[in-house]
Amino acid sequence: MRALVFAGDGRVAIIDAPVPTPTPTGAVIRSTVASLCTSDVHCVHGARALPIGRILGHESVGVVEAVGALVTRFRPGDRVVCGAIASCGMCDQCMRGNDAYCEAQDGTMHFVSRRNGTLADFFSVDYADRNLALIPSGVTDEAAVYTADMLTTGFTAAVNAEVPAGGTVVIVGQGPVGLAATMALRTLGAGRIVAIEPDLRRAEKSRNAGADHVVTNAQDLDAALSAGGGQFDAAVDAVGGATTMDTCVRLVRYGGTISNVGFHTGRDSLELPMGPLRNGMSGHTIRFALTPGGGELIGRILRLIDHNRIDPTILTTHRFGFEDSVAAYELMESKSDGVLKPIVEWN
Repeated sequence: MRALVFAGDGRVAIIDAPVPTPTPTGAVIRSTVASLCTSDVHCVHGARALPIGRILGHESVGVVEAVGALVTRFRPGDRVVCGAIASCGMCDQCMRGNDAYCEAQDGTMHFVSRRNGTLADFFSVDYADRNLALIPSGVTDEAAVYTADMLTTGFTAAVNAEVPAGGTVVIVGQGPVGLAATMALRTLGAGRIVAIEPDLRRAEKSRNAGADHVVTNAQDLDAALSAGGGQFDAAVDAVGGATTMDTCVRLVRYGGTISNVGFHTGRDSLELPMGPLRNGMSGHTIRFALTPGGGELIGRILRLIDHNRIDPTILTTHRFGFEDSVAAYELMESKSDGVLKPIVEWN
């Protein structure tokens, strides 16, 4: 089979690889649609120590090709989504409800970090009964692929922000994760959503996703406060970094919540401003989170898509056949041509 792999020195390539076989609890999926993620770029450039030849990818949907002897909920022919983190459900972290940090995966992304990813003609997933979700007949593969990571991350950000019904929230960054968080916050009842995004094309997408106001000057915090009617109940950092976290702290009221789903590199160091934090006595809550493991949240979001509550396909900016997946990766790496999410399709 064909597979997109890490080729060393910041490069990727398509190679011929063996078709996987399912473990007793696992399944093998024939790919139909996938998407590239900025995390793939981070991994190729050293965020994870990858062996040469490791198959990339963690956002894929497809059709079940084969299942292991212990799988009971899925069978060949089912259309399914596989989440980015395939948790075991049995370790201490999973039993505590922290399945994003499943000990069976060493607390990391299941795919790529621990094993081959999903950007191949076929891919395998462990603990299939727990980690796959059936795609409703009314949901396209393209819409469904966004539940593998982007929308689960966006909804996690929204839930962690704890915005009261009708409350106010500011989202810093309107890349794919920020846009997904915007959709989620609108769906969950935020009363006023203000986004900060200097890129004008992304700013327009933000309005389509549900933002009430978009501030295009990231340094103009007064404009954000004015749009929000004062300090916010909550903020979402959808970028990751010292500057964006500083912005969140300065915009949130005392006792408010900051929800971080941005990717902070190993070079980042956060120095929080103590004035807005009242020297550590402001009552702020700051939560850092990763998309959860398992298929349960994926199934609920698929229901929202099926009932036309959200449309994640507004994130799609480019399309490629799998044979051109190197070009899709390079586009994501360069962040050129207004790319948000490139979709990879199998004929």
